[in-house]
Amino acid sequence: MTTDEEETAVRQGGRRVSIEKMLAPVVPLRGRQKRKEDPLLTVYRVQLVEERRIAVPRLRVRTSAHAAQVAWRYLDRPDREHFVVLLLDLRHNLLGIHTAAVGCIDEVRVSPRAVFKAALLRNAEGVVLAHNHVSGPVVPSPADRKLTRELARAGNALQVCVHDHVILGRSARERFSFLENGLL
Repeated sequence: MTTDEEETAVRQGGRRVSIEKMLAPVVPLRGRQKRKEDPLLTVYRVQLVEERRIAVPRLRVRTSAHAAQVAWRYLDRPDREHFVVLLLDLRHNLLGIHTAAVGCIDEVRVSPRAVFKAALLRNAEGVVLAHNHVSGPVVPSPADRKLTRELARAGNALQVCVHDHVILGRSARERFSFLENGLL
């Protein structure tokens, strides 16, 4: 296999190729032979994939009520708990919505990595977190409160502002805002 073919194999997720072989056209090795302990380079490509489109005009998310309406419209009457992230630019324009996790009827487990991955890829300045309670009551559980604190700290470390966390009930009007209730 030639060097060009090896580079193609790496880019297409084929077999792993040593750094020397991959960089041979760029960096001359001055006659050095490949050793067993030479490191291998794994090449990754991260790509945003459009899941679906929902019809919304260019909109600015200014209030918790508005964030709840946008999230509720995106969720479309779910039968399980979903954790979604509204991605916002510096002026609070909606850049996109990311489903970070889907749970069962009474809980959803989500990691900071899942929450902030799309925000970083879209270069979002901030996010509004939202999840639904299928059972209806929008009172945050101790786990909801702990998760919100952890995500706010993680966002701060990544320089992505967590503007609010909204819990949705059976409609967009049934909501709890961590910001409005002084918990964020």
